[in-house]
Amino acid sequence: MPSKMSKDTSVINFNLREFFQAVFSLISSYIPGMVSTNRNNNSTNGSELKPKSDYRYDKFPFFARQLSTSITFMSASEDVEIVLSSIEDLGKYPTEGRSVCIIFCWLNAELKGVKNYAKFYTDNGFDVVAVRFNVLDVLLPRRLEEVIKHELIPLLLLVKYEKTVVHGFSVGGYVWSRLIKNMELDLTGKVAEFFKTIRCTIWDSVVDLNYCKKGIGFTIFPNSKVLRHVLVILVDLYMKVFYNSCTKYLEEGNYYAYCKPMPVPSLLIYSDTDFISPEELNIRLRRSWESFGVPCRSKSFIGTKHVLHMKAYPLEYLSELKKFLVENEMT
Repeated sequence: MPSKMSKDTSVINFNLREFFQAVFSLISSYIPGMVSTNRNNNSTNGSELKPKSDYRYDKFPFFARQLSTSITFMSASEDVEIVLSSIEDLGKYPTEGRSVCIIFCWLNAELKGVKNYAKFYTDNGFDVVAVRFNVLDVLLPRRLEEVIKHELIPLLLLVKYEKTVVHGFSVGGYVWSRLIKNMELDLTGKVAEFFKTIRCTIWDSVVDLNYCKKGIGFTIFPNSKVLRHVLVILVDLYMKVFYNSCTKYLEEGNYYAYCKPMPVPSLLIYSDTDFISPEELNIRLRRSWESFGVPCRSKSFIGTKHVLHMKAYPLEYLSELKKFLVENEMT
């Protein structure tokens, strides 16, 4: 009798998982700019990128190469003329003496929006690796784990940059924490070499588990309070039902965010009116990091929305980035 009940329970959980996945997939399909949810192809053909004129954009004077469905490589170096269409091809790219910025984007980030930040870095001599993901990658962590294990970690261990800066946005902080967790499992020593190149980190509108559900609601339904509320309830139910396959990953990410910071100078950027990444969250995070000996500084903007601080105050935002990078000998 117990075995039958156990079997029935597993069937119910499986059906619920299928139901929630179908619901979230349907919702995601109506979101403009959603990153492709197809993880079957690890790389995309360069001809799929637009515009096709050698991938050099008029507004953005640098090259962009989409190396996989989640990872885009950008650089103003003429060496990018080397054919890059996959992560493996990046091994041909000369990185000696160069610096790189790894951007962990916000949910459903469009490449055009990411390029506004990438331009700052390419103008200052950096290459850029942008990691984009969507709501399903957060709610179905095994999808994200596949990207981290089979795309992001191989890329980071393949290239040999002299200096690295990490720039994360919103839930991108969670993706970074999952990367750190997975990298701890490496026994080759290559991860230690990569960590030595990281000189500083920048966190814009970072969120933790307590504000994650609210962030998902605003990402999908920014203009509907009712639908936003319904989705938050749905996500909350999902996290309770699928604790082992979803919520425990988020809780682990939360632990790494607060208790295992990278021991390098960090800059926290937030707003006094952003209730997805409120001021008190950033202050709590800073105090936690400082208790581990991490040098921290903060920049608070007035009246700006979540991940929109640079759009509202571009000169002040970029000036803050420049000053921070100079202080840490990145430029």
